[in-house]
Amino acid sequence: MRCFLATVILGLTLAGGALAQSAPQGAGQSPGPRLRIVATQGSVLGEGGVAGGGGTNYTRGESRIFPLTGAAAAYNIQLAYANYFANAASGEADNANAVTIEACFETLSPSAYYRAYFNGSTSVSLAAGAALVLTDPRGFDVAANTRFAVRTGVTVPSTQTWMNSNGIFGEFSGTGFFQSTSASSQVAAVGAMTTPGGGAAATSGYTPIAILGYTTQPIVSIVIMGDSLANGYQDAGDGLGASGWIERGLSNVNGAQIPWAQASKSGNTVNAEQVPQFGPRKRSLLDYATHAILVDGTNDLVVGTPVATLETQALNVFAGIRSHGVKLYVSTILPRTTSTDSWATAANQTAVNAAFASGGARDQFNTWLFTQIGVTIDGVIDPNPYLEDPVNHGKWVTNGTANFATPDGVHPGTAGHILAATAVANAAAKFAPTR
Repeated sequence: MRCFLATVILGLTLAGGALAQSAPQGAGQSPGPRLRIVATQGSVLGEGGVAGGGGTNYTRGESRIFPLTGAAAAYNIQLAYANYFANAASGEADNANAVTIEACFETLSPSAYYRAYFNGSTSVSLAAGAALVLTDPRGFDVAANTRFAVRTGVTVPSTQTWMNSNGIFGEFSGTGFFQSTSASSQVAAVGAMTTPGGGAAATSGYTPIAILGYTTQPIVSIVIMGDSLANGYQDAGDGLGASGWIERGLSNVNGAQIPWAQASKSGNTVNAEQVPQFGPRKRSLLDYATHAILVDGTNDLVVGTPVATLETQALNVFAGIRSHGVKLYVSTILPRTTSTDSWATAANQTAVNAAFASGGARDQFNTWLFTQIGVTIDGVIDPNPYLEDPVNHGKWVTNGTANFATPDGVHPGTAGHILAATAVANAAAKFAPTR
């Protein structure tokens, strides 16, 4: 089957919500709609690690992911790609070499694919460090609350590398990541990808950092920022493309998905995030969002950062994020404990240090956060009422089952992520959509 251009038919929306080709509301008016994050599954690179080079020396990576649109139909959808990666120590860094990429959109009903172009070409070379390379606007339009697929291919010469996005857990059926030395591409096609001969399936891959477009009515769109508590670590996922309490909490808000891009990195700290040079390319995603959700600070307190210092550093981070014109919501810091019975009871938990003990720096910082609402931030998301023992402050909630809320005393497990998602959903239900 050949790639072909989607025909734009004014006023036509296909039954089943698959592919809507229609005249955008507000087109030609002033002020017009803004380019926004319009679907889920965008993710900065780095969390999934490096691929190619090394012992395997794979030269081709391929991915098939399933973004989901939000409460409004999206039109002129564009894919954003990059060749840098998030780095907990320095914020971000260039990939070691250039990469060549190609991409296709895939509709699920009817089943069809539509080639994405880069300045009129079917592939493009991204120089090391490329920040935000968009596919051409080409009339690929998708109805509200609709899932479609994005197929991406990346190639490098022998011994060179590419970076993968966040690992995918409990993903939507059909999601796939593959590495090989194959001379053939699976991008311009429909249906499940397969493992090329001599290649291997993977748990992460090279994917877009954001799914952008315009919408027929105002929407909310989110950039998720912070550390491993923000990106779903220790969550098995919901099987529909959401991993972690933030993504889970955005999956059904007022009856619709809130689109998001994932820009967190395990090991992140407020201390590093405050540096102006930390994450300038990552923060460029904020220009396509209405809101940011920040989950950070636990890694600062565990190494002994005084609460007054953390507050000062946090103010720098808040100002940097809000300078992009987004509303900023910040999470409180979660408990951090050890356990002698796998977190089955509160009695056998101990705070990892004085900062996480009752009344310590964690409590002080969380209390201070609420004083910043309407001053330096727009709101607080507090998962602690769902994750903290109501009687034994500073300890994880328990039910007598080993590893119920957390498997390691730092991150929620799947049950904990499900509990905490309520805090996100309650806050997001009040977010105001904008063009």
